[in-house]
Amino acid sequence: MKIAFTADVHLRTAAESIDKYNALKDILQKMIDTEINILVIAGDLFDKQFTSYEEFENFCRGYQNIGIEFHIIPGNHDPGLKSGSFAADNIIVYDKTKLVNFEDSRLPVLFVPYREGKTIGEEIAPCKKNLEPDGWILAAHGDWLGSSIEPNPIEPGTYMPLTKKDLLIYKPARVVLGHIHKPLDTNNLHYSGSPVGLDINETGKRRYLSLDLRNNNLETRTVNTDVLYFNPILHIYPMEIEKTYLEDQISGTIDGWDLTEEEIKKTKIRIKISGYTSDKKALNVVIENSFKKFNNIDTKIDLSGVYLADNYELNEISKKVINHIENLDLDKNLPVKDEIILSALKTIYGG
Repeated sequence: MKIAFTADVHLRTAAESIDKYNALKDILQKMIDTEINILVIAGDLFDKQFTSYEEFENFCRGYQNIGIEFHIIPGNHDPGLKSGSFAADNIIVYDKTKLVNFEDSRLPVLFVPYREGKTIGEEIAPCKKNLEPDGWILAAHGDWLGSSIEPNPIEPGTYMPLTKKDLLIYKPARVVLGHIHKPLDTNNLHYSGSPVGLDINETGKRRYLSLDLRNNNLETRTVNTDVLYFNPILHIYPMEIEKTYLEDQISGTIDGWDLTEEEIKKTKIRIKISGYTSDKKALNVVIENSFKKFNNIDTKIDLSGVYLADNYELNEISKKVINHIENLDLDKNLPVKDEIILSALKTIYGG
């Protein structure tokens, strides 16, 4: 038996959330095509302080006759969701931690709702006797503290954390969490990410997850969204081949997005460039030409982080420094070379 996971939809009214409902429709159609009938929404289905659930309930009723069920975990934005918040039979809300054994599955799922001031480990603890090591799935909403990267910059602080110690003690076979809007995979722990970027800072293609409860096989599926966001941060250094260097950097960035012609049409981009150049006007022309197949550039190209490098002696020094840094064999835990180069150039040029 397979189930699907998404999270952090942040619904408001249907009129305000057209793109989000369309993303849900796409997920549900792909579920139908692959014979999956359970969608788990791991928290923040609704936006903060939004408590009008009727439109979503009517949406779910449209899938009731074909056997689609919506299994909802309350998140930090919608902690007030209760098992009695909906009348539709195909909507199940886990307002209390519950271990669920689905039919035709080997791995039960422990659903853990968000609790302010609690940790996920504290919610798991009372269930430990029913959890076979490496024989159950954790579905919850909160922060994974095993990452050194702050996962949700729009919500600083810690929300119902899960620790490495929790995983060592309780030994889930796999963990699927909500709360972080960016997709994240680390060993057997995953954030599906939000099914549609909530603003231009939530970039890249979106996804949902499909998990087979018989063998713990996890698959990633792309969500066809109304809009795709990208905000590339480019770098420029003083050199004879500035134009070629920047063109190659942009080409590699665009290739990495792996967009179809249809996806290019709905892509919205915000461009920022940092560094030092001998000709800011020429730089702007290169960027405009390199992104000309994209029709939706958000605001003007941000060149506020670019400084003029027109001192011959300093330029010669910077070239030698850049060449030296580029040839360094850096430890993966150190800052990336672009950051080191920019810091070095700031020392050379000032600014």
